[in-house]
Amino acid sequence: MKNKGKILLGLSGGVDSEYSAKLLIMAGYEVYGMYVNMLNKDTSKVEETAKKLSVPLFIADKSSEFSSFVTDPFLKCYKEGKTPNPCVECNRFVKIQTLFEESEKLAIPFVATGHYAKISEVDGRYSVSRALDSKKDQSYFLWKLTQKQLSKLVFPLGDVLKENVLSTETSKGYKESQDICFIEGDYRDFLFEHGLKTEYGDFINTKGETVGKHCGIQNYTRGQRKGLGIALGYPAFVTDIDPLRNTVTLGTRDELKVNSFFAENLNFQSTDEFHDERIYYVKTRYRATPQKASVKLIDKKAKVELFEADTLVTPGQSAVFYNGDTVAFGGEIVKEGMK
Repeated sequence: MKNKGKILLGLSGGVDSEYSAKLLIMAGYEVYGMYVNMLNKDTSKVEETAKKLSVPLFIADKSSEFSSFVTDPFLKCYKEGKTPNPCVECNRFVKIQTLFEESEKLAIPFVATGHYAKISEVDGRYSVSRALDSKKDQSYFLWKLTQKQLSKLVFPLGDVLKENVLSTETSKGYKESQDICFIEGDYRDFLFEHGLKTEYGDFINTKGETVGKHCGIQNYTRGQRKGLGIALGYPAFVTDIDPLRNTVTLGTRDELKVNSFFAENLNFQSTDEFHDERIYYVKTRYRATPQKASVKLIDKKAKVELFEADTLVTPGQSAVFYNGDTVAFGGEIVKEGMK
């Protein structure tokens, strides 16, 4: 077997990273493990995994960086009436960034993670592409990765089905990981514990009329229907959150629909900035079905015109634009231009 050289793998103690290690070893890599400890967790499980795999393990305490780049912005986002996407920030600025930095210190040329995604390269330009397993595909969370990061990245699970991972010895005692790794239970409790106190305000309808009282804007997200604590005689959804006026607007499903929006803080992967109008498929939530859209760039923002109205467009979430299976670019959805 040809030795492909050294590779630094993000090892978590979970089934995906352990299976990734096995695939890399089988492929001829000399695997080193790195546990990025973001939540001051006990490391015995990952140490046991590394020992079982006969993989040298390094541990990096990144709890401070995790607060700066993930939990602090998470709190700020809810305070501003938006819905954050912490996994995007963690991948870009903490998890994969740590692997990248540590690999340079250790003179290891490649890094790997257990994400379900692929890396594409055309004419020296790198991008993330969808994984074979469409149900587990995580390309949506990786749009912020830079060309420098992508050029060193390997995703061993890109062509693997999760069911195949779960059919191995690795998966004994497997439990699906929670959506937000730093929150157990209701995210509202986390917000309250970190200083976002309830400030009551008005529920209003789309005409601006007061229809009731809400219990703090941080308790709501655009598109929410359940848990509103109010009956209007029709299915009501949160259609807008205004932190300045401290109001939460309720409307019908039709009033929730959006035909256009803007995305800012763009990061380009398979494409560079463009000056013409282009057609892409855009995902506005991780589990959303990609929607066909016309896109043009205006003052460093993407103006997005959807071919069909969408109910999932939410400020603070990511809009990820695909060209086929490949991430062209992504951005953060802003309230401006939503109509």
